[in-house]
Amino acid sequence: MNPDHFESFAKKYISMTPSHWSEPHFYKTLWQQMAQHHLFGLAIPKNNGGQGGDWSDISKAGQHIVLGSNIGIALSWIIQELITTCCLFEFGSENQKKQYIQKIINGQVCVSFAVSEPKIGSHPKYLTTHAIQTNNGFILQGEKSFVTNGPLSDLFIVIAVTEKIDHRQYFSAFLIPRDTPGLIVTPIHFNYLIPCQHASIQLHNVSIPSDHCLGELGNAYEKMVIPFRDIENALLMGLVVGGLKRQLNDFIQVLTKQKNSITNDILKEVGFFHAVIESSNILAVDAAKRVSKKISCTPLSIMLKHMATEYQDRIKNCYSDLQLPTSSLFQTLCNDLKSLLFIAQTVLDIQQEKIGRDLCS
Repeated sequence: MNPDHFESFAKKYISMTPSHWSEPHFYKTLWQQMAQHHLFGLAIPKNNGGQGGDWSDISKAGQHIVLGSNIGIALSWIIQELITTCCLFEFGSENQKKQYIQKIINGQVCVSFAVSEPKIGSHPKYLTTHAIQTNNGFILQGEKSFVTNGPLSDLFIVIAVTEKIDHRQYFSAFLIPRDTPGLIVTPIHFNYLIPCQHASIQLHNVSIPSDHCLGELGNAYEKMVIPFRDIENALLMGLVVGGLKRQLNDFIQVLTKQKNSITNDILKEVGFFHAVIESSNILAVDAAKRVSKKISCTPLSIMLKHMATEYQDRIKNCYSDLQLPTSSLFQTLCNDLKSLLFIAQTVLDIQQEKIGRDLCS
């Protein structure tokens, strides 16, 4: 897997067409182009139609998509890869894999993972979407929010409560095709991470057969949601590194046009920015390797977040102090990186506090 291939693809098919990003068929066309250029199925074994790579390959590829286009596109792609490998391939039955994996790799199907709920987030104690088992299968009722790629998805993996014992909830995962009666998909529009799309979904007495259950009943949160979150944190680190690189490239281009602004102090700042990027890249690479071995990358995610946040503050101060013009690219990168670093922030804060508590106990 050559990461430069992903950057070249992004420059040719994505970065040159921002005026088309809002068009209804943009993503469907892009998905097919990505499939034709072998951008899907990186971590799926070759004997299952994939490319036989791992999370490190996906992290590097995501970084290069950012370098060639933008963070929003890279996020859409990386979430699709994550769901395909971490959920469908890991937990799918042979029939489920045969039905969906190759279609996803071929760009014919987009899949979303629906966990979070309105005003609740993804905390297992408060999730209310539930599935009731019947003689013929399950009936699902509830609502999910912030579903990445939701507006264009053909298939939803929905996490729902299937049992409650002594105030503890047990969750299962279900495959819900978009055309299932009772499923309503409503796009959510944000002013960041464009053109990545999100949606809320409502499930009104959605009836599905038993073979639409993904994995074992009752343990989807522990087996699927938590590992998904850790791998997501690791892969998003690669996107952050790509964004930081583009910011520095933009800053240097503006700076070199203002020769009188290049002082020793500014050169030191540029050196600092480069050091943060190199250090962040090391963390991102190591994080991807760790989750490939099922080792938590939480400490690395925490460290990269703090480094990237300081980087953002200092590079903005450079523009302000030197009164340099900020390009639309730089402003977009600032907004997108802020949003990207905010993803799973609550979870990281809880995990960071837990680390401190364990050390002090």
